[in-house]
Amino acid sequence: TAGLDPMGKNNLLDLIKTYNERTGNTVIFVSHNMDDAYFYADRIIELSEGRIIKDIDRKTNSQYEFMLQGTIIKTDEENKFF
Repeated sequence: TAGLDPMGKNNLLDLIKTYNERTGNTVIFVSHNMDDAYFYADRIIELSEGRIIKDIDRKTNSQYEFMLQGTIIKTDEENKFF
């Protein structure tokens, strides 16, 4: 949405929200704009340095915060970082 005018951005985000509400399908939307995230999203997962630091579920009104301790999580199978 970075290249859109404010009205075009809001129209697109409204369309995505309507699609989610009507179909029940999950929509993953990545943004640096926290105002948009808090206005449109039911769940917000905040990342820092590739790690989850906050998980907010607005439907259940629950929030979890995680501390960055330098721990890297690896899969058992491929030993890849995720």
